[in-house]
Amino acid sequence: MKNFMKFLITCLTAVFVSCPQTPEVEVSPAQEYKITYTISGTGKDAVTVNGPTTAKSGDTVTFTIDGIEFDKRLVSVEYYYIFNSDCDYNEATGEYSFTMPGPDTPVTIVVEQLTDVSKDGAISWRGTQPSQIVPGNEGVQELTFNVDASWTTSCTVELTSTDENVIPPSALTYKELKEGNSNAITGITISIDLNQIKPGKTYLIVNFQSGNTSSKGEIIKLIEVTNTLNETILNATLEVNMNAFNGDTSDKYIQFVDQNYQNGSKVEERRELDFLGESSTNKVFTFSNLQFVEGHAYKVSVGIKGKGDSFVIKDFISGGGSTTDDDYNGIKDSILRVKTDNSTIKINVENKVVSLS
Repeated sequence: MKNFMKFLITCLTAVFVSCPQTPEVEVSPAQEYKITYTISGTGKDAVTVNGPTTAKSGDTVTFTIDGIEFDKRLVSVEYYYIFNSDCDYNEATGEYSFTMPGPDTPVTIVVEQLTDVSKDGAISWRGTQPSQIVPGNEGVQELTFNVDASWTTSCTVELTSTDENVIPPSALTYKELKEGNSNAITGITISIDLNQIKPGKTYLIVNFQSGNTSSKGEIIKLIEVTNTLNETILNATLEVNMNAFNGDTSDKYIQFVDQNYQNGSKVEERRELDFLGESSTNKVFTFSNLQFVEGHAYKVSVGIKGKGDSFVIKDFISGGGSTTDDDYNGIKDSILRVKTDNSTIKINVENKVVSLS
């Protein structure tokens, strides 16, 4: 029995000694894949990307885009894996990110150079709108655009300032314009709070969407906030024909109201001139060397002092420009525009009341 046990132990020992050990598996680091950034579009100049050029599958890739000044905007920031996908954006940090897929990954950035757009789709700026505004302790600067959309009674308007240090979002509001008793929206007036703006340049981007139809549009305008307006002052002589009135005209007055007035202008927003004491020939009164801002629209009315009556003014385009749009020198629909220095503009007034206050 002892010999048998000795033999068994010897055999078992031999078995254990002869069993091969399991080799250790050598684990290599995860593979790094390439990231390539491509910048394209009309505003790509001076735009750069700060981010990693390699990453492992599953890593979060974070990068920033530099050089997007007030005159540019990002159209898209996408990475490609099977199909294009938008990168995530962290507004608080200004960073873009995506999860790195398995293969090498291209990132495409499209940048647009902003320029003025006066008309697009259903909207267009209403005549000449100011490009310069001056800060003030109170008051607003208004800009108005037309809405050319069939029966729009509700809409969405988005206002964007590309440099919020110049015009912050809180300085922008708007109101809908309707004519008569109609519910249809014919225009939108944007108000810029002059107390909140600071010198500099920014683009105002307006996006419009009708609530009733698919009509939409986007218009863009460069706005410079400055302490000194760059305005051209033109002189004009007005010949006002009052032959339609019998008797004394001393109780009449003529008023000019600047529809495009800008804070800081050298020319007053509202002026009222009396016929009393003015010399006339055959009831044609002459007002000489009146100053107007080039390109501005002046609402003209003739009334009776203390009564608020307003009389019909006949159209008269004194010369140059067109009678079908806003580019004219003279008066049309009671709106005066002075386009030529030292102009002589004739106004014919009818003895017919058009409104009572």
